This record gives sequence, C-alpha cells and structure tokens, in this order.
Amino acid sequence: MEKRMHKLNISDKLANLMPPLTKEEDALLTNSLLNEGCREPLVVWNGTIVDGHNRYRICWRHGVPFTYKEMNFESETEAMLWAVRNQMARRNLTDFQKCELVLPFEEALREEAKKRQAWRKHGIDPLNETGNTQDMLATMAGVSHGTFYKAKTILASGNADLICSVRKGNMSINRAYMQITAKSAKPRTAKEPVVVMKEPAPVMGKPLESLLPIGDAVRDLLNRVTEGEATTKMIISELTRLAQMIDEVENGKAGI
Repeated sequence: MEKRMHKLNISDKLANLMPPLTKEEDALLTNSLLNEGCREPLVVWNGTIVDGHNRYRICWRHGVPFTYKEMNFESETEAMLWAVRNQMARRNLTDFQKCELVLPFEEALREEAKKRQAWRKHGIDPLNETGNTQDMLATMAGVSHGTFYKAKTILASGNADLICSVRKGNMSINRAYMQITAKSAKPRTAKEPVVVMKEPAPVMGKPLESLLPIGDAVRDLLNRVTEGEATTKMIISELTRLAQMIDEVENGKAGI
C-alpha cells in the first residue's frame, strides 16, 4: 500500500486503552517519525485504528505519510485484547499499570474459560489452552499470579490515594497490599486477650512475610474452585506447587 495521508476512523475505547505518552515518549516518537518516517503500518479493523493512534496523530500533525494493514477480529473486545497484548511489549509500564490495563477484560476471558470447560467435558479443547482467567490475565500483564492477585486487591479496595501512589511508582505493590490486608483484618474484640510482641514471631526461621505468597495461592485456589474453573489436574498441580513453596520456607529458601 502506498504511503500517504490516509483518513482513518478512531474508536474512543481503542484509543484510550493505553495511558497517554509521557512528554519524553511523545518527543522521542515524534523525532523518530520526522527523521525516519513511519516505518511500520498502522493496524486497522474495518477502517478503525486498532494499533498506532499516537503515530496517526503525530503523522497528521507533521504531514508524515504512512500506510496501514487491515486485520480481522470477531469483535471489538477481541481487537482490544490484541491491542493491549501488542502495546504491552512496547510501552515502559510498571507491573501495576499492566495489571490495571488487563483487569477490565476479566469477564470476557471468564466467558471464554467457561466455554473451554464445557468443551473439555466432551474431551475437546478447540483452543488448546490451559489455565484459568487469572492465569491468562497475569500472563497478559507479564507478571506472576501472586503479583496480579495483589494488584487486583489494591484496585478493588477503592483507596484512591493508595492506588494513585502505586500507579505512579511511589509505593510498591507488596507494601500497598500489606497495608490493605492489615486494615481489613478482623478487629480484636474486648474479650480477646491482648498479646504484646516486640518483634514479628518467626515461622520456621523466617518472618511471617514469607508465608504471604502461600496464603495468596491458597485463596486463589479456593476462588478457582468456587468459580468452577478448577479441574482435577489443575488442583493437583496447584497443591504440588504449594507443597514446594512450604518446603522452601522450611528450608529457609523463601524470598522475603
């Protein structure tokens, strides 16, 4: 296709999927387009931009010709999923930002997981995929399952100040998660004895923090079973992984 000033449609949903470029990122992209031209074609679905919104904006601003290629998607949701996966590898995003970007697709992926489960009952898996919704979202974000669970918990807390702090990188996901779980812990009643401890009680020679990933994994496994996403094979695999994690704590190899 000839490079020229093509007029394309813009969907707000697709255009606003990713956080806006920083001033530095915008300057670098503008400089690249002016000096090297628009080398990669924009991705379009039915005349609407799926990938390349920033390049499209800058090219039109400075008169830089470009080309595009059409791709086929079954729905706008599928196009959005593709765009997120494609952009995730390009942008310099924090783990929390990545989790925040993929979380809105949880329900769509949950429906896909239910379809796969129904097919597997008949011995068929047309997509040849394993894992559940949480696994797929964590994989999309490029983070561990535990990190995704903690980020999801932070976002679900509704604590705007805390979320903003983690989003900007001023606070780690682990620290914010510990603050939220500490606040949500069951308060002590008047009849309960007060236990005063000068230091955290060691468990198998390690601080209590060593057990947090195990607790997260147990809660997540319970969620999978409750949601009907767990298979016998997956449960056995997760229990094996939990046993290995416990062994690491006992052997003093667990990370803090």
